[in-house]
Amino acid sequence: MTGSSITTWDAYRLYRITSLAQRIHELRKSGLVIQSEMVTHNDKRFSLYWLDEAALLEVEHNDSNDSNDSKGAEHAPV
Repeated sequence: MTGSSITTWDAYRLYRITSLAQRIHELRKSGLVIQSEMVTHNDKRFSLYWLDEAALLEVEHNDSNDSNDSKGAEHAPV
C-alpha cells in the first residue's frame, strides 16, 4: 500500500476491480479507515478514495507484526 488515491477508473485499469465502491465498503466494514471525496472534472463526478495516513501506518505496522508472528509459528512443534 502506498497511500495514493484511487478512482474507479484506476481500480479497473490497474487491478480489474469493476466495483470499487463495493470493495471500499467491504474494506471499511473490516475496520479500515478510508477517506473519500466527490470530485467533478470535465462535468463528470466521481469519488476519490484514500487511506488516512495514520490508518496506513497502523496497517503497515500490523502487517509487520503478523509476518514476524508467523515466522515463529512455522518452526513450532505440532
